[in-house]
Amino acid sequence: MLSELEPQMLDEVRDLNLKLFRKSLPLESFLKLEKVTHSHRCRLDSGFLYFSFKGPDGNFISSWRAEEAKHPKASLNFLFAILLSKLAEFTMAYSGKPANLLPVKLPDMQKGMDKSYHDKLAGLGKAYQVTKADVAGAITEEAKETASAELTRIEKGINRETARYYGLTKRETKLLKTVMQYG
Repeated sequence: MLSELEPQMLDEVRDLNLKLFRKSLPLESFLKLEKVTHSHRCRLDSGFLYFSFKGPDGNFISSWRAEEAKHPKASLNFLFAILLSKLAEFTMAYSGKPANLLPVKLPDMQKGMDKSYHDKLAGLGKAYQVTKADVAGAITEEAKETASAELTRIEKGINRETARYYGLTKRETKLLKTVMQYG
């Protein structure tokens, strides 16, 4: 995927990845990770967080099952939202690093802003799961369309709040949207 980018954009992508890794801890600091085979983009089930990423060809390149570490620094719903975000997809696609090293910014729960972002992202992560179940369980087409629209709204919220939490500038957010092709 890197070869498809213009040289200037490639430099910006590398700079953004460096920024993300400098300000963060690896995902394995938060979760006990195990490589498994599954096809869930991101799902919480029975205390386990399942997530995977696709490569440029659309095939799954990495799938994992995770459980909270003994001393969790962030809730599973918060981590769910981070892993579901376009920022996590961007990092997997353009950093060249394995998923266990994905950068996760440690929330300082003593700081009001960090706690606020943690709680907002955890709430969006939980809302996503509930709404995803509503889509799957919808009986009528109208109910399914309504739930799908809500799911899209929640995904946008996750992407917006993740970018804010990581301190992305407007330029970096625009780069992320351009490279990952979402609005």
